[in-house]
Amino acid sequence: MQTKIDCSIAENYIKEFKRMCESKKTCGECKIRGLSGSECRDRQSENTEQGIEIVQAWSDEHPIEPVVTYLDKLKEVFPKVHLGSNETPSNFCPNDLGLEEIGGCSSGECIKCWSQPYKGE
Repeated sequence: MQTKIDCSIAENYIKEFKRMCESKKTCGECKIRGLSGSECRDRQSENTEQGIEIVQAWSDEHPIEPVVTYLDKLKEVFPKVHLGSNETPSNFCPNDLGLEEIGGCSSGECIKCWSQPYKGE
């Protein structure tokens, strides 16, 4: 399930504006460009409400797909799995299951391995 991002919160607005900007090939594709002002920064500050509406609409149309991790998948398949104090399985690691993308398991930071995006079967 995707959650909408509230672009009226400044931090969210900045992140979503950056994501929107990076998705465009040219500034001419951006609806912010249609607002008055010479640069995006000027257009946004002079037309704050319109800028928020534009970024909110774009954000709603282009939701961020949630990342499913190996830990998410493990908990989905084995909902009663015992998790240790760091919220990862305490008896085995992804390396034991054949996941070798990080390379070795000497760091003891299991959450790094378990937090990798799940790539399917």
